[in-house]
Amino acid sequence: MRTTTRTRRVASLVAGGALAMMVSLGVPTVSSAATGSPSPAPSQTLSQSQWKKVDSVADKHSALGVFGTSDAVLALPAGTSAAQQSAARAALPATADIKVRTSQFTKSQLTKIEKTVTNRKWSSEADKYGVGVEYNAQKDKIRVMTDAPASVTKALVAAYPGKIEIRGTRWTPSATRFTDWAPFFGGNALTKGDGGLCSAGFAMQFPNSVNSYMTTAAHCFGFWTNIYNKNPAGGNGALEGRVSFRFADIDTELIGEQTYTAQIYSGYSWDSQDKMFVHGTQQSQQGLQVCVSGARTFLHCGHPISNNDLSLCYGGTDVCIKNGQGFVYERGGTNWPWYNNGQLAIPGDSGAPIFTTDGTWSAAWIVGMNSGNGNDCCGNPVNMVGVKIGAIQNYSGAYVMTL
Repeated sequence: MRTTTRTRRVASLVAGGALAMMVSLGVPTVSSAATGSPSPAPSQTLSQSQWKKVDSVADKHSALGVFGTSDAVLALPAGTSAAQQSAARAALPATADIKVRTSQFTKSQLTKIEKTVTNRKWSSEADKYGVGVEYNAQKDKIRVMTDAPASVTKALVAAYPGKIEIRGTRWTPSATRFTDWAPFFGGNALTKGDGGLCSAGFAMQFPNSVNSYMTTAAHCFGFWTNIYNKNPAGGNGALEGRVSFRFADIDTELIGEQTYTAQIYSGYSWDSQDKMFVHGTQQSQQGLQVCVSGARTFLHCGHPISNNDLSLCYGGTDVCIKNGQGFVYERGGTNWPWYNNGQLAIPGDSGAPIFTTDGTWSAAWIVGMNSGNGNDCCGNPVNMVGVKIGAIQNYSGAYVMTL
C-alpha cells in the first residue's frame, strides 16, 4: 500500500531578472529604389548602432524593456500618454519591426509582484515547488512558470486578477550525482575523503522538527564523520554533512547538519541530471518489482523481491539487519526461463534508495535502502539485500520526506 506524507520544502530554481531583459532585434534589407520593387518585410537583424538607438529610446521613455524577437514589443509603463507613445515609436529606427505598447503595469508594480511570486508566501504549500517569473509583453501579463498544481496557484491568480498567467514548468538545478550541493538529493555519491564510495538514500525528518537528514548505510561511515559529495574526478565535492544518528541493527545512519530534499537521482549514467520526486512509501512484499538508483551502477529496475523476511550480520563489523527487517531482491532480467541477466547493485551502491515508480517516471515510492549483496561460494554477487522502509522509520523515529 502506498502512503504519502507531506513535507515543507523543496529545492527551487527561481528564474528572475527578466523584467528588464533586452533582446537583439532585426533590421530590414531595403530593396533598391531603382528597381521599383516593394520593400520586403523587416528582418530581425539590427546593426549595433541601430540597437544602441533602440536601447536609448527605451531608456529615454522609461520603458519596461524590449521583449521578444520576431514579435518584439517595446513596453512602456502604465500611465504613458498617447503622445509619449507616439514619440517613442517615431524615435525608433524606421525599419525596425518593433511594436510600441503601453502596459497595465508600472515598473514598481512589476517589481512588487515579482518579489511576491518568488517569496512563495501566497500559499502554505508554495515553497514545495519551483517557480520562475517574467513579464510577457506580448500578452501584457506576468507569466509564472511553476510545477505547482492549480490548487496551490489559485490564491496567486486571485490576488492579481487579469495580471497573472500560469505556465507549467519544472525547475531543477543542473546537478548530477557527482556535482550535488545543498539541498542534497538522494542517490548521490558519498565519500569521507579516502577514495571510498557509498550512496545517499532519501531525505528524512523528525516530527515537529525543521531539520532534515539523509540516509545511507551504517557500514559506510562512523559517528560524526564528515561526508562529502564525491566529485567526478574522485575527490571531495560539497560537504554533505556529518553522521548524526546511527542504527547498526538495521544498517542505517542519518547524515545531518546540511539541508536535504525529497528528490532522488534517477539517471542511467554518471553525468545524468534526471531526478524523481519522492511521493511516498511502499511496504516491501514477495514478488514486488523494485528499482534501485546508486552512485556505482546508477538506475536499474525490474528486480523482484524473493525473500521478505531476512536477518543477517556482516562479518568483522557491528552492523546487522535484525528481526527480519531485511529483504532479498533479485537481479531479474529478460532471458526466459531464468530471468537472471539484469543489473546488480554492487559495492558503492550501499545506501542507495530502493523504490517503485509509476508510468510517468517522475515519482518514486520508497520501499527501502540498499545494504549489500548475497554471494555464491566463489564470492560472486548473485542477488541484493535491502532494509525495509518500515524498519528505518520505526527504529529512527523519523519519516520519509515527500513532495
